Amino acid sequence: MDKIIGIKYKFNPRSYERNDPPCRKATKKYFYDIGMRDKKIPIILLDNPDKYGPDLMLEDGSEYFEVYHCRTWKNINTTWPYRVYNLPQKKGNDAKRHKCNQVGIDLNYTMIALVSWQDTRAWVMNNEAVEIPNKRILNGEYMYEIPGKYVESYPLKVEIKFDLDNFVQY
Repeated sequence: MDKIIGIKYKFNPRSYERNDPPCRKATKKYFYDIGMRDKKIPIILLDNPDKYGPDLMLEDGSEYFEVYHCRTWKNINTTWPYRVYNLPQKKGNDAKRHKCNQVGIDLNYTMIALVSWQDTRAWVMNNEAVEIPNKRILNGEYMYEIPGKYVESYPLKVEIKFDLDNFVQY
């Protein structure tokens, strides 16, 4: 496995609680609904018991799903608006070990973006992670820049309820 280069930032439990559970819920609901619509058989996603691995997995364990809340994707009901899908290097390493699909949820939970495990794996096996500065980490964070042509986006029909007293937008 590739050694993680650049900085390693500390896990933020507050950010995790604010973003991860609603995104997991939205992803589970999306795939359940797609299965019922297309095959009349629900696609069941479960939380991965490996807390250091991808977020979700198919019921039979054959595929995994890494879920990300794309808070910069703010335009309601628009397709993936970016040139690339930035995949953190650590998540790229997961994609080398597992059949790991990438899932992005927009800020308002109205759209879902998907990169198949096949496209993810092919990209990370044949490309280097590059340093990508962003608002939170100005330097030292490395990402795989998966071209936007590999991203498929769809409307998301799920209701997410927030505890507004504990919800902080940043």
